[in-house]
Amino acid sequence: RSLDYSARAVWNTTAALRLTTSVGAQYFTESIHSVAASGSVFPTPGLKSVTSTVNRNSPSEGFSDNKTLGIFGQEAIGWRDRMFVTLALRSDDHSAFGANFNRVLFPKASLSWVLSDEPWFHVPFVGSNLGELRFRTAYGQSGKAPVAYSSIKTYSPTAGPADAAAVTPNTIGNPNLGPERGKELEIGFDASGYNDRLGVEFTYYNKKTVDAILD
Repeated sequence: RSLDYSARAVWNTTAALRLTTSVGAQYFTESIHSVAASGSVFPTPGLKSVTSTVNRNSPSEGFSDNKTLGIFGQEAIGWRDRMFVTLALRSDDHSAFGANFNRVLFPKASLSWVLSDEPWFHVPFVGSNLGELRFRTAYGQSGKAPVAYSSIKTYSPTAGPADAAAVTPNTIGNPNLGPERGKELEIGFDASGYNDRLGVEFTYYNKKTVDAILD
């Protein structure tokens, strides 16, 4: 089940400045309940249920529950229709995070600037043949949540001395477990000229993953 909500407001503060404010929230929940049983060799034709087999394996049951709640805010600033700045921040909380881990913040920022529209801009030897020159850069972070119950220390049943019921460690757990975080930087430009018959695009990417989740 999921629920999304977002709202946006546009503010034309002056003839040159335009602000667009966006806020929203997202909620996601997933529950999986599974039961499995198997057997072999039916003693007589016509039987179909597992309980009718001669050789039966122990049944198994599993349950997982994931919940995510995220909220975000974004401000987009437009200046004279040639410079655009976007600043955003998202906060997420996930049920698989460790008990000692608080909400995680993911920032985002971008800039797009049409340099060719500036009155002071001039490229020697090109002149009016240059159609548009746009510079752009962006930085953002994203996250990957851990698998359900990864932060919890678990045990498995086993036979102890004299066949007494006992438990043995299964997963170590990590109360400080958080998301796997990706950080990405992008820088580039777009240029066109000679009545849009010539175009050039260049983009540089740099992505880094930190706090990788490993068994």
